[in-house]
Amino acid sequence: MAMSPSEQMAVSPEFMAARKAEGDQYDAWASDATPGPDEPDVLMFVDLLDLDSSDPVVATIGQRVDGLGLLYAGAVNGLIGDPEQGKSLVALALALQVAQDGGTVVWLDLDHNGARAFRGRVESLGGKAHLDRFRFAQPDEKAGVLAVVEWS
Repeated sequence: MAMSPSEQMAVSPEFMAARKAEGDQYDAWASDATPGPDEPDVLMFVDLLDLDSSDPVVATIGQRVDGLGLLYAGAVNGLIGDPEQGKSLVALALALQVAQDGGTVVWLDLDHNGARAFRGRVESLGGKAHLDRFRFAQPDEKAGVLAVVEWS
């Protein structure tokens, strides 16, 4: 569960505290746990009932109509799926919500669609007034991606 320094910089103190508490709980559980007869020899399960639920980690980004969030602030969130299924469109809609709420969005264009295409998509979703909240990057190499992540 170790995080790199750049990952630690990218997450909020609240998220880090909750993650550390979960890690401490897991370490305590794993040191005393013995696999049952139907469990694998490698201890990879966490007893969820032993976790402190008095201060839950709550998703706050991408609020649905019922007020529940879809993504966790300060955490690495992912959208996974086949090509051309709308992952980028969903991510952009969520990013626009962050920008409209006054947040700054760092967008890594790893598909190399280009800044003009990105701006057009933001504007097509009604985000022209919030373009100043976006930081667009199109790094060509891994070092460039890591630099942007560390900067953010």
